[in-house]
Amino acid sequence: MTNRTIQISFCYMSLMFSFISGCSAKSSLQRSATEISLLPCPALANCVSSMEEDGYYSILPIIYQGTRAEALATMTVIVAEMENTTLRQQAVDYLHFEFRSKFIGFVDDVEFFFPENELTIHVRSASRSGISDFGVNRRRVEEIRLLFAEYSANITQ
Repeated sequence: MTNRTIQISFCYMSLMFSFISGCSAKSSLQRSATEISLLPCPALANCVSSMEEDGYYSILPIIYQGTRAEALATMTVIVAEMENTTLRQQAVDYLHFEFRSKFIGFVDDVEFFFPENELTIHVRSASRSGISDFGVNRRRVEEIRLLFAEYSANITQ
């Protein structure tokens, strides 16, 4: 390899790292005296949330039957069985998981909010770093939705 080839390779790798690493943020549930919500998505293409109104970031919530406690327990089992996940926080109305990518170790936060007196699970999936997730968070939420529906159907049979 020539010095020029090495320099070009180094520049390309630096640009890719800058693109991938972007900004970093950790999500959490916002609680106030009158309202509970998940943090909004940042202005980057690496997040989806059922509490977002913007079509780009918006994804449908997950609907369930039964009690909130049953839905929370079901979601805990489903997500905990997925690869490279760690349960970080749990409450009567909230779950926070970390997903870690296999190769580079990027961390995504996936949160579930179970509002009282609703049969709805709000979900937010966001990458901690990078400008774009190339659709990973949206696909993950849709996979979880499918697994939740399958698991719930098997329990009721």
